[in-house]
Amino acid sequence: MDKNVIGIKDLVFSNFEDNYIETLLTILESLSAEQIFRTADADGFEVIMQGYDDFLAELTLDHHNLNIDKFVEQITVSQKRNINRHRQQFENFVLLIELCKSIFEIVIDRISKYKNDLSETLKVAISLYGLILRKANQIFLLLMSGQEDAAMAVWRSLYETTVVYLVLVTEDDEVLTKKFVEHSDIGRYKKAISYQENHKSFNFPPLEDDVILKYTRRRDALKNKYGLDFVKSDYGWANDLFGHKTTFIMLESRLALEKFRPYYKFCSEYVHTNFASFFSFKEGNMINLYKFDEFNITRVSIVDPMQYTASLLDEVTDFILWRFSMPKELDANRFLIVRTFNRLVESLGEEE
Repeated sequence: MDKNVIGIKDLVFSNFEDNYIETLLTILESLSAEQIFRTADADGFEVIMQGYDDFLAELTLDHHNLNIDKFVEQITVSQKRNINRHRQQFENFVLLIELCKSIFEIVIDRISKYKNDLSETLKVAISLYGLILRKANQIFLLLMSGQEDAAMAVWRSLYETTVVYLVLVTEDDEVLTKKFVEHSDIGRYKKAISYQENHKSFNFPPLEDDVILKYTRRRDALKNKYGLDFVKSDYGWANDLFGHKTTFIMLESRLALEKFRPYYKFCSEYVHTNFASFFSFKEGNMINLYKFDEFNITRVSIVDPMQYTASLLDEVTDFILWRFSMPKELDANRFLIVRTFNRLVESLGEEE
């Protein structure tokens, strides 16, 4: 055995060795003496037993003891336990999300007959607002399930979407919005090329040549139209705002949202793995390996994801209220959002 292999017996299959021997003896008992000698002379036992691993795997899969209903029930029990332990905080968090979702649903229902009259910037902004609400709801579901590390990873995406949304609605520039939409073709090109270079590793079929050609021509057209930095940068669509290659930090600073950067960097540790990713699983100076399969949540672990998510919802909903509220209703609408946010923050600060 390789010196680097620890070799834990029955790591996957119970009584593997005993079952193997029993199977071999069963085969031998079914053979005549002549067959046994003939098989032994031709190294036939190795051939006979080659199918054993496949047989064992199929047998195990066909007779597994997993009950999916009980598995889901266990998750539900865990979710209810987390909710009951922090009921007021979860209730206030969901109240804010649902309030924003209600506003979104009314907006898309009422403007449907005016969609041809809406600017492209407003159309994109409404879509991004819906995406932001979806991510906020995902954060709630993950926190309810005791997976604050996953919630923080989603928050990072939520924040990036929020920054793009706020840049577009703040600048209110149709040319900028058009570039944002067109820039998605660069992403399609990169994904197509990456797939084409690696599809054989997974035995996937290649993309048709005309598909690659279409994306390549589109990339080249955008490069000729807007310049090399447009296609090289993830935020090339915003280059005109600064006169040179744009970064996410530049967009963030333009909006004066630097206050969110420390938490953004903290959440990044759960996306781009480093040793700090184990922070939630440490006890003293040791990593508690059993915690990786625990889905309980503490007051401390929900405070930041809830509060920072709520802060972003407050930021993005303000534009929606300003753009779609009746003037005499605007202040009251804004106050309700602010009061809902404040109630959540107050509950997060309460003693357990």
